[in-house]
Amino acid sequence: MVVEGVHGAGKTTVSEMLRDRFGAALLHFTPEFGRFRQDAELDVKVAPLPRLLHYLAATMQVSDLAKAHLESRHVVCDRYLVSSLTLLASDPSVTAQEVATIVATYEPYYCPPDLTLLLTVEHSVATTRLRGRADRIVTNSQRESTESPAFFQRWQLHMKKEVTRRGSYVEIDTSDLSRSEMLVCALDAVVDRLGLGER
Repeated sequence: MVVEGVHGAGKTTVSEMLRDRFGAALLHFTPEFGRFRQDAELDVKVAPLPRLLHYLAATMQVSDLAKAHLESRHVVCDRYLVSSLTLLASDPSVTAQEVATIVATYEPYYCPPDLTLLLTVEHSVATTRLRGRADRIVTNSQRESTESPAFFQRWQLHMKKEVTRRGSYVEIDTSDLSRSEMLVCALDAVVDRLGLGER
């Protein structure tokens, strides 16, 4: 299962609840990726297309980890391929075709999800959630999502398009949902699409 969405949509909340509910492995980009991203100032000093290649490599590593875990347990990914490629495709300095051409080369490598939960949210709600988080706003994409409704909407629309063409998915608008209501909606989707037990 993959949980996708823009910043502030509730991905971590839903991913952790699904992990706990199904005893699943919870995967995200590894700490090494995060350290390199910070040390190299990846989002500031590296152009979008070279940056995309690094994100794709990090996602390949997550894919390998998912394949290994799937031999013995369910897997939940807090973000996967769609988040990275749509984030870069939302940059006005590159075209969607440029991003698609690069991604097509590597896409056969990835372990495809059985179900993607796309969490969508209104910009005002996402901004409130981000500003209320303990770790605050720490990345350029978080900052841009907060400060630019246009960028936020562009990224969310790109996500919808990509998820739609990549297999089974369910969209959940979390704007008016509490944590427990997010879990109910996510579990309903998993039960309906994958039959992994009752809510």
